[in-house]
Amino acid sequence: MKFSFSALIQVPVAAALWLAFAVFGQAQEDDPAANAEAAYHQWIQQSEASFANLDACYRAELEKLKKAKQKAGRYQEVLLVESEIRKHDKAGTRDYSELPELQTLRQVYESAHQELRSEVLRIHIEMIRWSLPKLDALTSGLTKQGELSAAMHAANFRSKLERKLAELEPNQ
Repeated sequence: MKFSFSALIQVPVAAALWLAFAVFGQAQEDDPAANAEAAYHQWIQQSEASFANLDACYRAELEKLKKAKQKAGRYQEVLLVESEIRKHDKAGTRDYSELPELQTLRQVYESAHQELRSEVLRIHIEMIRWSLPKLDALTSGLTKQGELSAAMHAANFRSKLERKLAELEPNQ
């Protein structure tokens, strides 16, 4: 069983690049900070969708394993797989030593989930670090243009990102 991890991680990476373009490639918009904030929230949603895609792949593999065990008439093994299907996203220890295929499948899922979490965290932190000085420049430029409402939005969004960065960095 092999997850298509590279396809899953491309979503957050592509979204981060899109965010950079959407935010700072279009400073002529009425409120570029609003655009930046909307793009940021969209990136968060796409990152969450990457985890949902990973879970869906895992559940599909579990269903395949269940059908194979059913076809072979392996009642106890079917029950183990069904148990994992029900609680796959819940924390806790599992003993699948009686069913090595399930144990391997779970290990691959946990590894892919951890790798995805680490990569999303890394990209999130890098994206915020890259955005902070851009938002400073945006705030300054909007202030010089007399666009105080938009400048305040940019400054407030920057503050939100700073708080988020402080929250994320200890987890890295």
